[in-house]
Amino acid sequence: MAITREFLDGIAFDTVKQKYYNANKVNACLDELIAGARELLEENERLKSANAEVEAARAEIGDTLLSAKQIAAAIVREANEEAQRVLDDANEEANRLLISAEEQRCMTKSPLSESQLKAIEAFNAQLDALNVSQATQIFRLKQAILKIAADEA
Repeated sequence: MAITREFLDGIAFDTVKQKYYNANKVNACLDELIAGARELLEENERLKSANAEVEAARAEIGDTLLSAKQIAAAIVREANEEAQRVLDDANEEANRLLISAEEQRCMTKSPLSESQLKAIEAFNAQLDALNVSQATQIFRLKQAILKIAADEA
């Protein structure tokens, strides 16, 4: 039996001998009220339990998301550091080549040979391709991390 507003509004007791209520009707109504109150208490306990489970799951998801963000940040940081190392190495090699070519030109008093110019151009093209490749890898890592975070949520 559910305790509703209509049920409570409909409670009425007949008086017996103009002074007393009918004890059987009062007891029957009290029994219904007690049964309804027990149902409400049981439902309240079930809802509290379900709420505790939801809160625990919510906390776990939050921890997982935080962990994923930290891992993602570490991956991006490492990728950026590696990209910077590669670029630094490439710039050093380019500078060595230019210095070597300049020294050779000064020694021979002639401009760079065609093969040297082509080698420098090829090296610059490789350097540009490397920059694009590193940027693409970082972008893909970020997308994968965002997807993981979205799947966890």
